[in-house]
Amino acid sequence: MPSRTNILGAIVATIVVSLVFLLWIGWPGFLAVGTGSIFGIAFLIVATSLGDDPSAADDAWRAQAGDLVGSRANEPTDATDGGEPVADGRP
Repeated sequence: MPSRTNILGAIVATIVVSLVFLLWIGWPGFLAVGTGSIFGIAFLIVATSLGDDPSAADDAWRAQAGDLVGSRANEPTDATDGGEPVADGRP
């Protein structure tokens, strides 16, 4: 989900590009709004993809909510690995 800042930036980009194409270049309104919308969607996609890393936020949440998700210290160990935690999908 994009942040409010990214959504606001996309709306501003849509309005600015639409007004430039409508008033300065002189395109018909529906073309100006359509072009502005495409620019706004592209802005939103790029801004969201360059945003914070969701896995870092997930790791931070798990570190603070150990009592809800279980801590890594309580994971079962494999005696053949010298006590290392067992990974999912390993026999």
